[in-house]
Formats: sequence, C-alpha cells, structure tokens
Amino acid sequence: MNKGKKFLTALFTLFALLTLFTFSNAGIHFGVGRAIQSEAKELSKEVGPSHDPILGAPYLNVAQMSIKQGYSTDSSNPWGRAHDGIDVYPVPSTGSLRSYIAAEEGRVTQINVTNSNAGRWQVNVLVKFNKTYSFSYAFETFSSSDSDKNIQVANIFVAEGQKVKKGDLIGNLNAAGASPHVHFGFLKNNSAICAESFFTTAVKNEMLVSLQQTYPTATKLCYP
Repeated sequence: MNKGKKFLTALFTLFALLTLFTFSNAGIHFGVGRAIQSEAKELSKEVGPSHDPILGAPYLNVAQMSIKQGYSTDSSNPWGRAHDGIDVYPVPSTGSLRSYIAAEEGRVTQINVTNSNAGRWQVNVLVKFNKTYSFSYAFETFSSSDSDKNIQVANIFVAEGQKVKKGDLIGNLNAAGASPHVHFGFLKNNSAICAESFFTTAVKNEMLVSLQQTYPTATKLCYP
C-alpha cells in the first residue's frame, strides 16, 4: 500500500472514530435530558391536585369525639375568644386512645414535638394538600410528663415525607392530662383560615351538632 492510500485509510478511521464519539456523547446528553425530564415530572406531582380540598372528618369515629371549640378571629362567638382551628376532644376525655385520620390526601411535610404550652407536651403534624392548602393536627396531651410524651410520640403513625390518602390514620391521642384534645387547623398559603366551607355537608353537619352539645347557641363552626 502506497503512502497516499495509507493516509486516506488513516483519515477515514479518524473520521469514523470522531463520528462514533459524537453520537455516543449525544446519547449521554439525551440520557441526562430524559433523567431531568423524569425528575421534573416527579416534582410536578408534588404540586398536588389543582382543585380545592374536600375535607372529610379528621377523626375516625364521631361517637368517640366531641367538638368543643370552632374557628374564630375574635371573642364574638359562643366560646368567647379567638381560636385558629377546631378542637376535637376524645370521649371519654381522659384515659383513652382515640384515632384521628387524614381529612384529605396530601404529603406529611412536618412533625415536631413541643412543650411550649405551659410545659405540656404536644405533637404537631402538618400535611400539605397542594401548593395553596395544608391541614394540621396538634395532639395536645395536656401533660408535662415525659412518659406521656413518649406514649404520644409512639402513637403517631405517619412520617415526614409520607403520602397519605383521605382516611389514613394519622395517630391516636394520648388523653393523659386534664383537657387533652386534637387541634385541627386548616391553612391557606400558610395562614389559618376557616375550614367550614371545605368540609362535606355531612361532616360539617355532624361537627356542628357535636359543637352544639357544648354551645347550644352555635350556628356555625366558624366565626370569622
């Protein structure tokens, strides 16, 4: 083979190698692109439903619960004070473990344990429905005992990052102290609002009937 042919052969081989490398590299970029697109799709799912939440009961059994305070922005209401949620008490009021459930679907975004309320332990659970709405549960033991705190922590059955469906068990309240209850909160853009118009008609009615056992003059769950 003369020098001219050797040169052409070498040039052709180099061109083939460059072509192969280009397509291989493009394949890598295409693969990364697909991975990014896949991740973006997963993140878009975290936005949550586009519709407003339709709240079910935040408790498992209304016969084992009593609504004793609703939502209010000032003292012009039957319970006589501002209150940024709905208090759901267990029946009987002490010595019981009553179950509380997800009022809607969502993802648990926060769980923390505090004793800032006069040293009484509570476990707070926040569930994000979508970019706009969230709902929360404050499991208030009304006890300053570490053992009661540990029992309450052990009775929370969800974890941060977990997705829940409507009706899934959030936890049981350790009704240890003098006035234990779960404070159910409903938030829009991280600010507490009245949940009444978001409950199904049946749940709203049964909660109002329960509230009227304590406050017969109450005509609604919220007094904004």
